Amino acid sequence: MKSKSSNNWVISVSPYLYPVIKDHGHLYLNFERVRIETFISVMQCSTCGSLGHTRNHCSNTKACIRCSSTDDHDRTSCNPRCINWITQNARFRSGFPENHGCRDKNCPVLIQFIKRTIDRTDYGR
Repeated sequence: MKSKSSNNWVISVSPYLYPVIKDHGHLYLNFERVRIETFISVMQCSTCGSLGHTRNHCSNTKACIRCSSTDDHDRTSCNPRCINWITQNARFRSGFPENHGCRDKNCPVLIQFIKRTIDRTDYGR
């Protein structure tokens, strides 16, 4: 939730109460109207850039987060290349564009991963 004073509040509610609050769109806390936003956290490795695990559980080679290269180079001069699309293209033999970084919020693989996380979350419906 986010208030007018730009404070972020995190609340935990019963799965049965969540849809009611979400459908209403806002709450009043301390006489202040607070907008309801759902935040979905996605695990992304800071070592290899892949989704679904963290660096503590990574068995991949260290790669540049921007271009997915395993070479030691200057990150400011490399061309973006998404490791998640590289993996998807190799796995499914698809030809999707890889010309963005793995932390790009508009990455279709990331969007699909977030959607799958939301679909698997029990909101008590």
